[in-house]
Amino acid sequence: MAYTSNFTALRTASSTSSTSPPIERSVRGRSGLTPWQCRRVCAYVSENIASPISVSELASEAKISVGHFARGFNITFGSSPSSFIMMQRIAKAKDLMSKSNRPLSFVAKQCGLSDHSHFSRLFRRFEGISPSEWRHKELHDLGRTSTNSLRFD
Repeated sequence: MAYTSNFTALRTASSTSSTSPPIERSVRGRSGLTPWQCRRVCAYVSENIASPISVSELASEAKISVGHFARGFNITFGSSPSSFIMMQRIAKAKDLMSKSNRPLSFVAKQCGLSDHSHFSRLFRRFEGISPSEWRHKELHDLGRTSTNSLRFD
């Protein structure tokens, strides 16, 4: 029973903020990453989002082995490191799409994804709609009637 409540608290805490680690880190007596490790890993992902990021690079930032890192990361964040990276890439893409009218291929490259097709497939998997549909909905929700008000960086 304690495992279920710990797991639920962990999932809830990790889903409310994708970059802030949850306070509770213990599941079945195992500890996750320490706060300094979480900060370093999150900073590394944020700084290197436009390039490929491997789990071994993240483990090196946390100064632990890949196996211990993957287990501790999952306990702390409630997802695998690769899922976390993809969620961060999608969050950056949403930010870029809401602030500019750049082509989706440009957004994909800025988020470390290989091309427009790869980006669209991942975006749809995480958000349930295509990036162009999301952009259109975002513009409509913000009350913009034209894309002319968007910046071209």
